[in-house]
Amino acid sequence: MITKALTTLKKRLSPHLELSNSRLETMCLLIMGMVNARTVNLSHLACEFPTDSKVESTYRRLQRFFPAC
Repeated sequence: MITKALTTLKKRLSPHLELSNSRLETMCLLIMGMVNARTVNLSHLACEFPTDSKVESTYRRLQRFFPAC
């Protein structure tokens, strides 16, 4: 079910955003994670990602998604 929701969200957002496939997927997973976890805390969101990666790796992926100011 998560794969279907992810695919649908990617199809809806891709015409409106000029992002690479991996960045678009990260954004979609971020949105889905915020909805599920009801928080914007990256360490909490990293636990929500449906991947086989370690939570620490997912956390670093989320940090890299946002450019340093």
